[in-house]
Amino acid sequence: MTDRPGPNPSVDDETLIRTILEAYPPALGTSDVAEKVGLSSEATRRHLGRLEEEGYLSTDMLGSVRVWWVTDVGRAYLSGEGESSTQ
Repeated sequence: MTDRPGPNPSVDDETLIRTILEAYPPALGTSDVAEKVGLSSEATRRHLGRLEEEGYLSTDMLGSVRVWWVTDVGRAYLSGEGESSTQ
């Protein structure tokens, strides 16, 4: 067993999406999300990238920081109207 940070199985898609949606403003940088949910920045980036590919999040560069925000698909997922993604 190592002390290296890695995926936290208790952090699911809903937790990540809700963390971004409930932020003010409702967009967060990768390291901000990682800090809030207790994952390493690298694990968070991979997870958020997958959620973007599935349409739940959008992202863009703001200067040197990648920011993330919840799409309408992500909002529908949180409200129970959309399909759940796999982890």
